[in-house]
Amino acid sequence: MHRLWLRFSDAVAPLEMHHHDVVHFALEEVQKEMEEGHEDAVVNRLRQHLEANQQKKSPKA
Repeated sequence: MHRLWLRFSDAVAPLEMHHHDVVHFALEEVQKEMEEGHEDAVVNRLRQHLEANQQKKSPKA
């Protein structure tokens, strides 16, 4: 998240931006995408994200 904050901070300068602004913006964008009828795509991406995180946590055989 810090890298996104840095990137966005540069892009919107001189406006002040905090880390919570990145999270708030991202959540609003996800909500908007779902309201536009793309809920299945959002859920699929979330599922892929969770599965990838689970694989990282699983001990390697």
